[in-house]
Amino acid sequence: VGTSQLVSDAVTEAKIADGAVESEHLNNNVISGQTALGAEPADTDEFLVSDAGTIKRVDYSYIKAGTNTPAFHATMSASQSISTSTNTKPVYDTETFDTDGCYNNSTYKFTPTTAGKYQVGMQVRFGGSALQGVRLSFQKNGSEHKRLEFSQADTALNQSFTVYTTIIELNGSSDYVEAYVRCTGTTSLYGNNADNYFYAYRLIT
Repeated sequence: VGTSQLVSDAVTEAKIADGAVESEHLNNNVISGQTALGAEPADTDEFLVSDAGTIKRVDYSYIKAGTNTPAFHATMSASQSISTSTNTKPVYDTETFDTDGCYNNSTYKFTPTTAGKYQVGMQVRFGGSALQGVRLSFQKNGSEHKRLEFSQADTALNQSFTVYTTIIELNGSSDYVEAYVRCTGTTSLYGNNADNYFYAYRLIT
């Protein structure tokens, strides 16, 4: 009786019927035997998923957890005089962090590269004499967008901490945000990293 054997690599893709290879024919090392990635996948790395029973590929960008970026935090490196009844941009020139390079510490603008809703906040510490009316505001694209305003009853007050936060929607291309202060009376902003800061981060929605 003659015998014959298939030579190595004789079974080609064309010889295998569609759907013939099922789970019982897959060895456990089909995954564990491969080289580990060793880092977070790139957005364009692909995975296989079952979409209602149909195998499809999907980019990592669609399944990864959302992040609160772009985000930044900046403080003041020196005290700054504030003219009475004048909108003034605080000199937030020292970056604590800036995840995507979207904050300009020379113009004090935040221009995020991803569209979304952003939590934006600032804190200022006023100091001086006869401090009365105080206004904190955020400008979007050069126009006042949100503000907080109040008056001091004590005209002899020489310092005040004020915190203001809000949510602003930005388009991720040209929209930018700036922080402004305005007050009545002779005053200044203390140049202390703990007292004066400006920050923003994207909300996961």
